[in-house]
Amino acid sequence: MAQGDAVAAISNIGAGAVWTVQPSAGEEWIIKRIFNQVEVGIAPNKVADTGFIWYDGTNSSQFGDSYNPENSITQYEKPLQLHVNNTIYFRLVNNRTAPANIGYCGIQTK
Repeated sequence: MAQGDAVAAISNIGAGAVWTVQPSAGEEWIIKRIFNQVEVGIAPNKVADTGFIWYDGTNSSQFGDSYNPENSITQYEKPLQLHVNNTIYFRLVNNRTAPANIGYCGIQTK
């Protein structure tokens, strides 16, 4: 992949499971959107039932969650600009009680 290329993936994540997304060594990405198949209902601008965790292989920090609307991963009100690389990357958590298709898209910057 090269600078300016799109980065995107979708995966079926089990109930309560975690999906770790880590760029290859030397790559840097800006994540623009995170998706969950259940982005409908009273808050379609939020990623329903999906937690976002910054991760470095040892330490983690919760960025957003579906349990607290103030911390939900915003999709449209404030566009995402999540910078990740091989040493600081992210995990997506399916907080649903059933499997869900969860995905992301962004741009490779390095």
